[in-house]
Amino acid sequence: MHLLLTEMSLDRLTTLYEALPEELVRALDVPIGKALNSRPGSVARRPVPMRMKALRAFLKRTRDDTIAGELLRAYLLGPRKDLVVSFLDATGVAHEEGEISDDSEPAADKVGPAVEALLAQFDREDVVLYLEIATRQWPENEAIAAELEKAQG
Repeated sequence: MHLLLTEMSLDRLTTLYEALPEELVRALDVPIGKALNSRPGSVARRPVPMRMKALRAFLKRTRDDTIAGELLRAYLLGPRKDLVVSFLDATGVAHEEGEISDDSEPAADKVGPAVEALLAQFDREDVVLYLEIATRQWPENEAIAAELEKAQG
């Protein structure tokens, strides 16, 4: 998961960061502070671009999938929950408010139309990000990988 964050542009990472709930932003002060060699309490006074460079450096150095996963989860199940819920509903995956409740998998024949609808309704970068995560969650589902490739192109 850390690669999804370390390979995205600083502008895109900033968009994710600024959409997070305040308690998660404050929690990220710890790893950002480590990268800046600063106390977590002083991180909030630093410019956001500096914080994003530090966060990216921390994730590259530590390869911390836990922090990256929590950040992505908070983003996608917070301000972008409608996107996740729309995909899961359209593809027949059982869930509660975006939280998958069993081992169900997206119906391959429904993935294409679902992604088409997402691209019409949501920001392309958010759809691509979600599809990148979905390909990791359901690696056997070739329809998701194919739609990711199309959405990236």
